[in-house]
Amino acid sequence: MKTITACSTALLISAFITSCSEDVEPVAPPKVEKEAPKEEKKETKPDYSAILEELRDKESDLQKDIKKMQSKSRSAMRISEESASELAKLNEARDYMERLKTLNSQLQAQIDIWGPATRGSFAGIKLDQVATADGQSFNGVEIVGVTAEDFTFTHRGGSEPVTVKVANLPLGLRKNLLHPETALQDYRLQSAE
Repeated sequence: MKTITACSTALLISAFITSCSEDVEPVAPPKVEKEAPKEEKKETKPDYSAILEELRDKESDLQKDIKKMQSKSRSAMRISEESASELAKLNEARDYMERLKTLNSQLQAQIDIWGPATRGSFAGIKLDQVATADGQSFNGVEIVGVTAEDFTFTHRGGSEPVTVKVANLPLGLRKNLLHPETALQDYRLQSAE
């Protein structure tokens, strides 16, 4: 019975296919047109030697540009290093100047204390004679007071104290009285030697 059913199924399928194919027009395979023979194109071969020469010229130009850039770069580096070195020296000089200013201020503060105290200690000292640069001479001198610029004293020939400029006294006495200008002149002379 299985065989009959299989046969009848095959017949049914065959009949269906046949009936379907009667309704459909047969499709013809597409026509392939033959192409007309093409004209043979002349292939132009590139001139490789000209291309190679052009590439070599470009490479040479690039090499020259690279050398120029390297030279400029080295020059810029050298200038940068020199600038950094000079800047370091300048900073050292600035630091040195600042230290000098600080030391000078400290020294001046000490002199401002020490100078008047030392000059004040001259009061009451007696000298046999004091001669001034303008030719005056005083005997039996007793110092009354000394400032950075003035020398005040009494002497045997007068009743009132006399004040003269320290700059008008002999060099040795000016040095002993700590006259600032005399000390500077003396320092400059010693530095020049």
